Amino acid sequence: MVFAKGGSPRGFVLVVVAVLSCLAVLLYSAKMVAADQMVASWYGPGFEGATTASGEPFDAADYTAAHKTLPFGTKLTVTLEGRSVVVRVNDRGPFVAGRDLDLSQAAAEQIGLIELGEATVSVATADPSTPTGPVSGAAEPAPVEPAPDTAPAATESAPDAAPAKPGAEKVDAAGVEQYAAKDQYDEATEDQYSNAAADQYATPKVAAEPEAAPPAPALAAPPVPDPSRLETPPAELVTPGSTVERRVVLVLAVPPPEYKGPAPGSEIKAPEPETEPQQPQAEPQAAADVASKAEPEMVPLTVLPDTGGASPAGLASGVLLVGLGAAMIRGKLRGDRSQS
Repeated sequence: MVFAKGGSPRGFVLVVVAVLSCLAVLLYSAKMVAADQMVASWYGPGFEGATTASGEPFDAADYTAAHKTLPFGTKLTVTLEGRSVVVRVNDRGPFVAGRDLDLSQAAAEQIGLIELGEATVSVATADPSTPTGPVSGAAEPAPVEPAPDTAPAATESAPDAAPAKPGAEKVDAAGVEQYAAKDQYDEATEDQYSNAAADQYATPKVAAEPEAAPPAPALAAPPVPDPSRLETPPAELVTPGSTVERRVVLVLAVPPPEYKGPAPGSEIKAPEPETEPQQPQAEPQAAADVASKAEPEMVPLTVLPDTGGASPAGLASGVLLVGLGAAMIRGKLRGDRSQS
């Protein structure tokens, strides 16, 4: 053993405890944790056109979420009563005590959170390459094949049909020729009067009006929390036109002391679209000269989302763990040499 010569059981126990502590810190910094339970709500109405904390415009039809501390771009799998959806963190909030996650309207509809307003959900970190949207695992029903047609063809003759007697064809032909004139006038008379009477007294057909579609159910509004549960968001996030400012105006957060924006509860005005002034059209020759001298268009670089990176505590723990392991191996080798 390591403490065979010059060592002690107490020192060995301390080394083991230090190694286990480093492993725990590494696992925590790498976010290798099981699914967590969070209290989730949703938001959408009143936030149209606002700017999220990540800088992108808020879209209620996108599968996004707001969290207070998770890095932007983090993808989460949110599950409620067996229904799951993958969302991307791009905003900060909710600033209400007891709530941990705020889902967009589309994400809340997928897991049935619209009707509940606020519920405890299971949240797990998803792989960055996972596409956002509902997680469907139900198998599609098998296609129904049409039943085979078992009716006998009209041209086939029945096997049990009795053979025709000789001379019967001549008798039938004679009977048809004899009464052909009578059938001709009977049918003409019947069609002349019966059709006229039927057309005269027939009730005109009225086209059926299409049934009106049932009215769509009214969408429930996000739950309004008790004023005592409201929290104050960071002042740097309460910028004009941001989603955090909308939370203050919609009485979903407490305004900071230096806040000078719209008063809580006031009417929100939708931003007007910016119109670019029309420039006079250049002459064809001048336009051709400008196009020939124009520089090639530069392709913008894609900025990857901030995923947090490795924490200093995790790196320090890794270095400490490697050093302790090397010391233990060195002590073991010295003990083996001294025994030999």
